[in-house]
Amino acid sequence: MARPPYDPASDKPFKLSRSGLELLHDCPRCFYLDKRLGVGRPGGFPFNINSAVDTLLKREFDFHRERAEPHPLMTEFGVDAVPFAHPELSKWRHNFTGVRYLHERTGFLITGAVDDVWVNPAGELIVVDYKATAKKDEITALDQDWHGSYKRQFEIYQWLLRRNGFRVSDRAYWVYANGDASAERFDRMVRFRMTVIPYDGDDSWVEALVIRAKQCLDADAPPTASPGCDWCQFVRDAGELETPRPGGVGLKAIPISAGTLLYRGQGGAIEVLLVRAAIRGGGAVPWGIPKGAPREGELLIDAARRETLEETGVTAPVTLVDLGSVTASGDRKTVHCFTGRVGDDVRPVCASHEVDRAEFLTLSDARKRIRHYQKPLLDSLVKLIDSAPAT
Repeated sequence: MARPPYDPASDKPFKLSRSGLELLHDCPRCFYLDKRLGVGRPGGFPFNINSAVDTLLKREFDFHRERAEPHPLMTEFGVDAVPFAHPELSKWRHNFTGVRYLHERTGFLITGAVDDVWVNPAGELIVVDYKATAKKDEITALDQDWHGSYKRQFEIYQWLLRRNGFRVSDRAYWVYANGDASAERFDRMVRFRMTVIPYDGDDSWVEALVIRAKQCLDADAPPTASPGCDWCQFVRDAGELETPRPGGVGLKAIPISAGTLLYRGQGGAIEVLLVRAAIRGGGAVPWGIPKGAPREGELLIDAARRETLEETGVTAPVTLVDLGSVTASGDRKTVHCFTGRVGDDVRPVCASHEVDRAEFLTLSDARKRIRHYQKPLLDSLVKLIDSAPAT
């Protein structure tokens, strides 16, 4: 990505846009991966027709702004206001500048690009957003569940303007352009049915979300995914679909677990963290990586972190590398493994009744004790370490 990720140790302001706050509201994990690790969701395609409508509406309202008079739409829908004239308006509208506020408590530079601002006779600013679509039905309200992001957008803009010292009305407006497909011919023209829809905002939640963003990005590991995050669900499903299945392609996936092969030391003194399962009656039990089945909706990497902490008391590092999967030949269970380096002072404990030993073992000792089907993970780790640039 173009800008550097968030660094908890930096004393420079970190720019956080309105869309970034919306991403946190949508899924804290996606927010963390994007802003802290620089791994964002794939971008969508621009809606060029919508952008054209946006540009033309701005020109129309600017025409009346210069004359300090209401736009005909404002008169038609009974809005007692005029377009607001301000020397910073062009910056407020620009995606890379927007309305800005340096939040001292977090060090975040919060930004948001507005479409327009009007002003009422009381001197209160009114936030305005342009929308364009093409639907058969008339648009008179934005009351669907997915319209929540539109409303939060308004409230963040209101919060930003208030933090800049402006008096801001709770009342905001959508200027909605609805493409009319009822004409008999195209004739190189699409007409739009225009409407102005009011909304009374409440920005009291924004401050808490900004503080939550700081807490999220200062954490050493990403949070779990939101249950309704389609992107995280896609990543999880894709990982399961790529897991080998008995007899080749099939609809039923092999039971899968996720774990970590954490290591410490360097050079010829590498040690890896393994656990020994606790069974009734004792007996010789092979060692293995701390692992377990993911919970409903949980990503494999999150399950690996959780199981490692639950079994050994060790918190996995922020950056984990995917070592791939291995499959036990007997029960056809697949284990997906992630690896990362921890400090030499890390001391594991038996944090779960499921294990009776949790120790760092040398690579040679680990090869003697680890379950046979997990030995390839040790080979993969050695290759990874050997290929890493010297530090």
